[in-house]
Amino acid sequence: MKNITIKTIYKQIAFGVIFLCLAVVGCQDKLEELHVDPSVFSPDENVLIPGMFSGMMQQGKTFKMDYAEYWNHGNFSGVLTYLQYQMRAYRTAYGYLKSESDVLANAVTDSNSSYYNSAQSFKELPTMEVILGKLEGEARIDAEVYIPLARIAYIYRFHRAVDLFDDVPYTETLKALEGNFYPKIESGLDVYRAMIADLKEYAETIPSLYSAMTDDGKSTFATQDIVFQGNIDKWVELATSLRLRFAVRIQAADETLSKSTIAEVLSSGNLPNEDLMIPAQPWVSNDRGHWKLGYSERDYAGFVTPFMWMQLDRDGNHKYDAGIDDPRLGVYMMPNRDGLYMTPSMNCDIGQKIFDKINGENGGAPAGGAYVAYNYFNGNLDDYLYYNSYSLWNPATLVRVIDDFPAFTYAEVKFLLAEAYLNGLASGDAAAEVEAGVLSSINYWYKINEGCTWSELDNFDAKNATKTAMLQPVRNDGDISAYAAKIAGEYASASDKMEVIHTQKWMNFLYHNPYEAWTEVRRTRYPKLATGYFGSTSMEPHLERYPYPGSLSSSNPDAYSEVVGKDNFTTPIFWVADTDKSKKYRGEYDQTVYTKYPGIPETYKGGVDDPDYQEALPSPLPD
Repeated sequence: MKNITIKTIYKQIAFGVIFLCLAVVGCQDKLEELHVDPSVFSPDENVLIPGMFSGMMQQGKTFKMDYAEYWNHGNFSGVLTYLQYQMRAYRTAYGYLKSESDVLANAVTDSNSSYYNSAQSFKELPTMEVILGKLEGEARIDAEVYIPLARIAYIYRFHRAVDLFDDVPYTETLKALEGNFYPKIESGLDVYRAMIADLKEYAETIPSLYSAMTDDGKSTFATQDIVFQGNIDKWVELATSLRLRFAVRIQAADETLSKSTIAEVLSSGNLPNEDLMIPAQPWVSNDRGHWKLGYSERDYAGFVTPFMWMQLDRDGNHKYDAGIDDPRLGVYMMPNRDGLYMTPSMNCDIGQKIFDKINGENGGAPAGGAYVAYNYFNGNLDDYLYYNSYSLWNPATLVRVIDDFPAFTYAEVKFLLAEAYLNGLASGDAAAEVEAGVLSSINYWYKINEGCTWSELDNFDAKNATKTAMLQPVRNDGDISAYAAKIAGEYASASDKMEVIHTQKWMNFLYHNPYEAWTEVRRTRYPKLATGYFGSTSMEPHLERYPYPGSLSSSNPDAYSEVVGKDNFTTPIFWVADTDKSKKYRGEYDQTVYTKYPGIPETYKGGVDDPDYQEALPSPLPD
């Protein structure tokens, strides 16, 4: 049995226009004029479907993060910034970031259309089904499994559309070959219900389909399945994990279905007991993988935020203290020039005064130091470690490492179960799940960091030896286990246990899955992210959703008329509980919560008259 390239597929099937027409945008005239009638197509048996499947798995934004998306989100206005995973050093020039459209201006332009039109990435699915119908015998047996697997991948990508927009088409998408070019809009809850049912069917079906395949068919499948390399059990685990995610997510809207689905998931025994990882190849050929290059080009917005620092450096002394601080502190953050973990202020007035003083007295960057970003690919690591006063994300963990993609982390499974047990959706030990989730998350990020073989980690100036070594902290399993147990203890005694669960969940997702993080922050209102300030004005736009793509009103006006009332940033998605809709997911951190430099306290609301303001300068530059 032979493999087939995507280029060969396109030569053998003249369905080019179908590729543009199977999403929600209609183009019926072109389709009727140009597409080849599949009823008269004679395929070369059992070579097209595997190749078409592998082609779909390589589409951007499904199992692959892409350059443009992270270039946009890595900007000062984007999901990564809004989630407070990263920040640009606040100055008065950024005081305009007060409204929803300000914050997500660039990111929305790229992402709202691509996720709403998720069917575009799976436009070959109906053609695959037509081809399958013309196969017989072993050729058909060896091809059948690819259809439900492609459907699982479609749901994996498509559910993000619901989480961003709420009401979207689902059951009538990918129906252009049946003459449906204008799929109906369905409620977000109904779409979730349908996806939960579909995933159950696929998880129950694919093991028998795989078992029936010939040895040659399984061999081809192992080659063409670039997601799990022919491991059908992992596909079942992925479908089951998604059902758990969906069931927990809909609890406020359909508690009955939530409980019954969780019961089925737990009784199935098909939840994973490790991270479900997808190999970096073929979409990352070197340490400039697409999304990392996009992110790295926005290095000026890559400083770690005060809120993240607060969760990591628990005693606030800017150093890692075993038994107190989160072991991920050094894995996540670069040290500054003093070997300390420092973050910029979220107060524009304070940030501006520091900027002005440093640049005025020291002649500007890099001598000024405080606002020097580090270009992850073209910059000099020694220069950053020598000059910079603030901590960026650790490049050995985030960028300069060829890491696999997490289709679903074991830590997320544990945190989902913790919430299910806490809220009475099932019976179990929530504290134990929190501990297992934290333990798994720390080990996950250490493993990525340890996999970095970046040459600059071995070639450094003597003055930076200690700081360079800090980029790959030595794992201590005892400290990691003790910290996970510590968080479980904090959970057990916490008055607000959901905050503990979702703060840890937020810390786990990070750059590998920012959309899931944003969904959970909006759904639960946790964690309580920090608030930025411009003078006396708080900068805390409260986004609930993406607006619909601008093309929807003209391409499918009937559908748009049903959702026009939700075409905004502020209407909550269906999974937000009624009791939470009036709550915000930002906190007023008035107390002294971090210091820019040892001994110099600062509050988020401290303004230009703050007595500590005058002393808020970095330590002297090294000789």
